[in-house]
Amino acid sequence: MTRSIVAAVVERPVWRSGPLRVEGPDEDAFTLSVAALERLGARPGPVRPIARATVVGSLPSELLPYLRAAIGAPELPAQLAGTGRDALYEALESSVGRAESEGPEALVAVDVAAPARAGEGAGAPASGAGAVAFLVDEGRGARVQGHGVRHHPSSRPPDATEWVRTVRSSAGPAPELGGSLTVRAPAQPPVLLAAWSRELPGLVPRAAPADDPSLGPAANVAPALEILAALRAGAAGPIRVLASIEPERTSYVGFRLDGPIELHGEAPLPPDAPERAPPEASAPEVPGISEGAYVARDRYLEGIPSRWRFVAERCPKCGGLSFPARSICRHCGCVEGLTEELLPREDRRVEARTTVRAGAQPTEFDALTAGTGGYDVVLVRLSPEARATLQGTDRRPGSFRAGDRVDTRLRRLYRSEGEWRYGRKAIPVRPGAAPGAGSA
Repeated sequence: MTRSIVAAVVERPVWRSGPLRVEGPDEDAFTLSVAALERLGARPGPVRPIARATVVGSLPSELLPYLRAAIGAPELPAQLAGTGRDALYEALESSVGRAESEGPEALVAVDVAAPARAGEGAGAPASGAGAVAFLVDEGRGARVQGHGVRHHPSSRPPDATEWVRTVRSSAGPAPELGGSLTVRAPAQPPVLLAAWSRELPGLVPRAAPADDPSLGPAANVAPALEILAALRAGAAGPIRVLASIEPERTSYVGFRLDGPIELHGEAPLPPDAPERAPPEASAPEVPGISEGAYVARDRYLEGIPSRWRFVAERCPKCGGLSFPARSICRHCGCVEGLTEELLPREDRRVEARTTVRAGAQPTEFDALTAGTGGYDVVLVRLSPEARATLQGTDRRPGSFRAGDRVDTRLRRLYRSEGEWRYGRKAIPVRPGAAPGAGSA
């Protein structure tokens, strides 16, 4: 069976800086990528394990092993595929073109907020943050027919006829079946409209929407969302062509849509969304002297399954559950035959809360509290036999209450020994991001 894009997930942070949605003080490209992959793997119904992962975006290469650990697949082939619109198109076409026997592949486009250029508002970011994950697998969906780029002088738009003929190749065979040609451009001059009608009479031209004011021109997420919008366009026919005209180049990609794409959308911005302070208003990150939060690196790495994925162990002798997992039953001391058990990570209940105000935190959290004024620590019931003490995030300090429903996400904790430490934190339940939000 042919491979296609069969599902997609949109993950956006709830923090804001002016009109833009930006990563929170404990988020980065790694945590956004993990969140998108986790939601992709948590779709309802039968889900085949991911066999390969590709990231388009500025994710440090040293974090690839941690990406595998975060989704519980330490041997998973994972790769970086560059950044930008053309890299995304190339990665999608390569993924769809792989042999069916290679199994499902997740492709993540990720961005963190880009700083404004000099003179464009000091401290205010130029674009927002987020992640879009595509699932490529056997089945009916969207198949990439081709992609490319044409260069032209910045003083004039591309030659209309030649441009349309070039773009036509990305529509693949039989474009007369009909579909849509979506163009992202500052303007659509009449000569282009005439060329479309002459060269591609079966493809209905449509303008791409302006940049999302909550995202802006993010290098990877913006084109990923443009793809989803083009695939969801209601034009008759299976062909979808997307073109982006820039001052000196035009990028284009074509799809054949043979079936619906399962789409899980982003959570809506809550009315009390926290505001992210401009970078210069935050305290600088300093190494500090480790206090109560310090964990030796070897112990931290050993505890990743429990800290990141809530892995517990069930004892075959007494039936007790041990969490965090320690390769020994905490009830009877048995060390033989323990079996791993994944605890729920979504829609849990807060049982108690403590608020740590600025000045009371361990030194490791100085930078966090400088930007947020403090943080909540919540006791969360994971199962009848297990609870976890977690930092609360994505909400103002003191806002969590006993009885609140929370989800959990992997987030930054603090820097130690030259690298970021990560762990799961509690976030308010986001109903709008639940699986089943729609289909393309």
